[in-house]
Amino acid sequence: MAEFGTDVELRDIAVRDTNVSAAVDEPFRAMILDMLAEREMTVAEVHDELADRGFERTENTVRHHINELRDAGLVEVARLEERRGGTTKFYRATTIVLSYALRLALGRLTRCH
Repeated sequence: MAEFGTDVELRDIAVRDTNVSAAVDEPFRAMILDMLAEREMTVAEVHDELADRGFERTENTVRHHINELRDAGLVEVARLEERRGGTTKFYRATTIVLSYALRLALGRLTRCH
């Protein structure tokens, strides 16, 4: 049998927790989660990248979605940085989304059982 090696644990890929699935059931949040899996970002950076992808939302809306992901344990504050007399939070994903299509299929299966 071939050995499978990765630094991603199974719990980071598939979850059965309804709070977690509810957090990523929103495609906009799944996109944010995917972005934060690539690199640490501030709310402003997430906002700007989403705008570049054609998703016009206010920065407060983006912050709300990031907070929902954080409350579900899918995103965490990676570091704090002092900027212009304030503290800026950089977020990172603690979980990855395999694909939006797979996530939706898994969500339908989870709801059926």
